[in-house]
Amino acid sequence: MNVNFQKCALVFGAMFLLNACSVPVSKKMNKKVNDKTASQTNNSTAIVNNQSSIPARNYIEKKGMLFDGITIASSNNECVDRFNFLKEANGGKYQQYSKDYNKISRDYTFLNVNKNIMDKDSKELLFMTLSTKLDTLCSKVQFSGFQSVKERVKALSRI
Repeated sequence: MNVNFQKCALVFGAMFLLNACSVPVSKKMNKKVNDKTASQTNNSTAIVNNQSSIPARNYIEKKGMLFDGITIASSNNECVDRFNFLKEANGGKYQQYSKDYNKISRDYTFLNVNKNIMDKDSKELLFMTLSTKLDTLCSKVQFSGFQSVKERVKALSRI
């Protein structure tokens, strides 16, 4: 009888621990969903925090789970982020623009290596040209990414 009591106590203890571990996770998930929706709009916050709108909260929670998957972190550099997006959206354009970026990068390296021995006007001309080329390239990358999204939306409209 003592062995049965120990087994019951062990099973009860395991159930208690498992239950205790699962409660904070669901509370964290609801808090996470509430925090996400609270930052979006004041109207949705009122809906999510209202206890009478459980179906709305469940819907938002399910939608949020779809977007919590694998994501690419921002580099905090818009041009690099746009390149990363284009790599996923349109690999062909990415390859083309990567070659252009590498050419610009080589010339920046040339400038940095030789800046102490170049005359002021040559250095300034090369720097301005490289800055303009890089800005133009980043704009092309952004536009290509936009075009890729536009094509995806167009394809979705045929569904």
